[in-house]
Amino acid sequence: MADIKAIKELALYAAKKQVPVEFAQANPSATVADVNDSLRAELKALCGTYQLFRKNKNVLFEIMEETMDEVVPAEVISVVSQFADVRNYPHGAKPEFKIKKGKLRARKFATRATASGVYEAFRLDTDILTIPTFVIGDAAYIDFERFLSGEEDWADYMEALMDGIITAIWKEVYGAIIAGANNVVVGENSTINAGTYDQAELLRIIRKVGAYGAPVIVATQAFVDAMGPDVIVTAAKAGTQAVYAPDDIDAIHRYGHVVSFRGTPIIVLPVSFTDVDNKTEIFDGRRAFILPSNGEKVVKVIMEGGMIVKDWENRDNSMEIQAYTKIGAAVLTGNNWGYYSLDAE
Repeated sequence: MADIKAIKELALYAAKKQVPVEFAQANPSATVADVNDSLRAELKALCGTYQLFRKNKNVLFEIMEETMDEVVPAEVISVVSQFADVRNYPHGAKPEFKIKKGKLRARKFATRATASGVYEAFRLDTDILTIPTFVIGDAAYIDFERFLSGEEDWADYMEALMDGIITAIWKEVYGAIIAGANNVVVGENSTINAGTYDQAELLRIIRKVGAYGAPVIVATQAFVDAMGPDVIVTAAKAGTQAVYAPDDIDAIHRYGHVVSFRGTPIIVLPVSFTDVDNKTEIFDGRRAFILPSNGEKVVKVIMEGGMIVKDWENRDNSMEIQAYTKIGAAVLTGNNWGYYSLDAE
């Protein structure tokens, strides 16, 4: 009989890419790859044939649900918490945020994501913001022949599902921010259809947002690529050639892009696609959002309940594992954040 508790612990370490203490004690040179190999062996023993899968699938789904419930919120919070309030609620709760006005007494609008994919803007007449949740999900196709031959395994399926769910959450947050900028004009804090990047313009917006809290830049990869290293002395002033920030040049060498601008951190949205041909990016365009990272955060994210995993058999007898959860996202629109787009909107 498989030790389900031990498998759950192993799955969690594998998902977090960590080596358990027991592994390290038994083998000081143990790596995350060894943890993954052990997990593969345990899951194959549990569900290595179709008959075993049919018998033990609910146990397998419980392992996957508990692992994703632990990892997915932490992954989301680790990034978006720099500019967003993220909260977990049990199923059936009424997710609400109490809005602290502070300097933002003139703020009147919020934009919420809806289940239909439409983002609704509405007047915020009270200090309470209610955020409805809706289902998002992802699926992984299972090829039992490839599984039995060792070409694929349950750890691969679970990782694919987690990546899909995290990307879906990112997509809703991104959509709500864009809708907030488009539905209610940010005014002096925005520049749209700029065409080419101008560091002086970005600095102007940062200065305005900085009056309401320490700003952070949330940008698409295309926008950050357009930034390049910061010019700290222009060619005209230097007399020969421009002088660039050494830290930016080092960051481009190490990470492929700059990681800050004049002391303002940059969060680069991950490159992900809506299609298997890699033609349509989820986080498209050359866009940057300058958001306050302390005080009242303008982005609100709700995660309701836990992850639910189930199987689905297609008409051709192929099989999918589906995972879904409920989220909600909203953006408060006022004079405390900025938008810089190099493209026509």
